[in-house]
Amino acid sequence: MHHQLVPLLKQYFGYDSFRPLQSEIMSATMAGKDVVAILPTGAGKSLTFQLPALAENGVTLVVSPLIALMKDQVDSLTASGIPATFLNSSLDPAEARSRSESLSRGEYKLLYAAPERVMTPGFIADLKRWNVKRIAVDEAHCISEWGHDFRPEYRQLAELRKHLPNIPFLALTATATPKVRQDIARQLQMEQPENFLASFNRPNLSYSILPKSKPARQVFEFIHTRREESGIIYLQSRKSTEAMAATLKAEGIPSIAYHAGLDPATRAKNQEAFLRDEARIVCATVAFGMGINKPDVRYVLHHDIPASLEAYFQEAGRAGRDGQPAVANLFYETDDINRLKEQVELKYPPLETIKRIYNALGNHLQLAYGSGKGETYPIDLALFADKYSQPLMLVYNALKFLERCEFIELSENYKVPSQIKMTTTHQELYNYQVKDPVLNAVIQ
Repeated sequence: MHHQLVPLLKQYFGYDSFRPLQSEIMSATMAGKDVVAILPTGAGKSLTFQLPALAENGVTLVVSPLIALMKDQVDSLTASGIPATFLNSSLDPAEARSRSESLSRGEYKLLYAAPERVMTPGFIADLKRWNVKRIAVDEAHCISEWGHDFRPEYRQLAELRKHLPNIPFLALTATATPKVRQDIARQLQMEQPENFLASFNRPNLSYSILPKSKPARQVFEFIHTRREESGIIYLQSRKSTEAMAATLKAEGIPSIAYHAGLDPATRAKNQEAFLRDEARIVCATVAFGMGINKPDVRYVLHHDIPASLEAYFQEAGRAGRDGQPAVANLFYETDDINRLKEQVELKYPPLETIKRIYNALGNHLQLAYGSGKGETYPIDLALFADKYSQPLMLVYNALKFLERCEFIELSENYKVPSQIKMTTTHQELYNYQVKDPVLNAVIQ
């Protein structure tokens, strides 16, 4: 193992020793080998490229699919004194230019970027100029159509091989089917990669699945037996996180709510309070947990069923990271299970439905058979779904499958939902709503 890594681990991350497989992965990547690493969430995946980046000259490029996650990671690295930055569509041109100039001066060790950004022609020339030493592909299962979350733009990353021939790739994911593993190596044109596969078994966690009777009561009774310990309660909606936190506070249990609807300052404040043990319990939606490293969470309660088994494994796995015994309890009712089944049916429409929607699309856009290649058409999905009386989500997912099979291409805007930010005060907004009943509906 590179002896210079241990002091850096202590200095920047505060750990004394590595987790299983971390040092082996780092040795392989620092020796210039291609690596495929399958590590469960919370096994310290990102450390395997962050630490080598600190130990070497040059820049490590990290390809990551999620803009929000990119920002979180870079913020937390910067806070630890590690020179990191990101480039993606959320930056205005002037800011992007200034970051690019800093990269040329060698001021950063880590650069996070979205795959579509990496493949723009000018960017590849920049990478050479910035002295890129290693390419880490995070969430690498996105490259494989056998993996969940397949993203066609990940496929093009192999192009980088031509332009940066001797640079090692490090592919990381928590999704471990053998088919996906082979596909990652093949798609990234890896020659004899080193494969590392960590165990997903967490012997210190005990899992229970319990029918809901009075869930609020069940949650209280559980928490009351553990007055001193910290825990996470996952709930379905933002509203229910606020309600649960308020109820617990009323019972004298220091709790906070955490969801994507909070403004960044409140979110950071709440996160901090939990990490410092000022709040014992976080009532959260799935927005919570990305990049949360609190080792002594003693229990994770799921008030509602998570969206998928992977999601459950990730969320429950935030308990007991310190290796001490911890509990994961999930409460369910029959309605929840039926709702999940419906969601799966919407997400994976049958072939006949996809064909029907493809034909309907042709009719709707008035395209002659075989025409339309290379053309761009605006479409109002809600209107289209309504016209052919299909659920909107079903239509959207059918279009995603058609895109995956390269029959159509959806513009970027479909992948990034529009967001509206209200920059005024509650009071001002309220006054405005009272004045203008027509806009009131929109605002609400």
